[in-house]
Amino acid sequence: MKKVFILLSLIFLIGLAGCTTSTLTQELGYFSTSNQITAWLTDNKDLQTSEVSSIYEDYQCALELQQRALEDGCIINIYLNDDGEGNYWVWCDAYTEAGDIYYWAMVDFGDMNWYGNW
Repeated sequence: MKKVFILLSLIFLIGLAGCTTSTLTQELGYFSTSNQITAWLTDNKDLQTSEVSSIYEDYQCALELQQRALEDGCIINIYLNDDGEGNYWVWCDAYTEAGDIYYWAMVDFGDMNWYGNW
């Protein structure tokens, strides 16, 4: 688990030069605005999981979503969380050029939330 987190962190830190689609920014793999993140997620909604999916299914779909983002030249981070009682969930985040951080759970792309600004 730590190896996956380290690998994903390295991908984020390395960054990517330029995005390839019109809905994505041209700077360091960031989306231009939250609207562009929403549009990109809508285009990739086939990877949204259900409330009854397993943590394995959620994580596999998150990895595929991350791969698609990388192919488009952008970065999506994946996180695994637990509540200390054996319940796990997968969520992702992405950054905008303005430094805003938005996150969402793999079970509900439509519920994207603002986390803060770095």
